[in-house]
Amino acid sequence: NSDIEADCNSFSDAVQQTLQDRLLPGLGQARVRYTVEMEETEVEPKLGDDGMELAPGYTEEKKSDEDCVIDYVYWQDFIWSPCRVWGECRWVAFRAYMTKDAAKKRFPDHYTKLEYKKNSNRRNERTEGLNADAWLRAEVWEIWDKESNRVVWWSKNVETLMDKKEDPLQLEGFWPCPKPFVTNVTTSKFVPKSDYSMVQDQYSEIDMITTRLNILQEAVKVVGVYDKEAEGVQRMFQESFQNDLIPVDNWALFAERGGIRGQI
Repeated sequence: NSDIEADCNSFSDAVQQTLQDRLLPGLGQARVRYTVEMEETEVEPKLGDDGMELAPGYTEEKKSDEDCVIDYVYWQDFIWSPCRVWGECRWVAFRAYMTKDAAKKRFPDHYTKLEYKKNSNRRNERTEGLNADAWLRAEVWEIWDKESNRVVWWSKNVETLMDKKEDPLQLEGFWPCPKPFVTNVTTSKFVPKSDYSMVQDQYSEIDMITTRLNILQEAVKVVGVYDKEAEGVQRMFQESFQNDLIPVDNWALFAERGGIRGQI
C-alpha cells in the first residue's frame, strides 16, 4: 500500500507542477522513468537419476524489483527539434544537473571532462565559505532520437557521446513523454506562447490606469462646512453606506433651509 501511495503522490505532484508551468510560461512536461534492480542468484547444478552431475551450477542475474515513475520536467530543461506540428518532431532532449559523485557513477569514463558550475539561482553568500563542491553541477543532456531509435547522453565539454542505448524502453511511439502541454501554438511552428504574453499590453495598461487612479485618490481632499444643527447631514457622511437613508427630525424645517444643498 505504501508503494501505491508513493506512486500516486509522484503522479499527482508531476501533474500539478506541469499544469502550473502550462499556465505561466506556456509549456508543461512530464516523463516516465523505468527503474530496475537486479540481483545475482545461484542456480544449482542439474543432476541425473543416478546422482551424476549433468550440468554444472552457475550464477545468473534476476530482476528483483522494478518501478515506473512519473517525473516532472522543468520547462527550461526540455527541448525538441524544430517542427510545424508535434507529429513531425524528430528528437526530444532532457537536461539534468549532476553532482560529481553522480556523474562518476553514471559516466565513469567521462565525468572528469565535465564542467561543474554553480547554479546562479542557488548562490548564497553564507555558503561561500562552506563546501563549495556541494553546489557544483554538470549539465548533461539526454537526447531521444526517434529517427535512429536510440538514446544518447551528451555534454558540450565532452568531445564524444558519453553513452548510447538502443530504444531502452521499447515504448509505442518511442518517446518517454507525452506531447508537451503547450499553449497558443500554430500549425506553422510548434513553439508555445504563454497566455500572459498574448495580453501583456492590456495588463500593462491596466496597471498604468490603476496607478493613476491611486495617485488621484490620494491627491483629492474633500473639505466643507455644514449647519451644526443639521444632524442628518453629519450622519450622512459618517455612518451611511450605499443605498442607505438617514432619518431627519423636523423635515419641513430641513427642507425650508434648502435641504442638503442649502446646508453644505
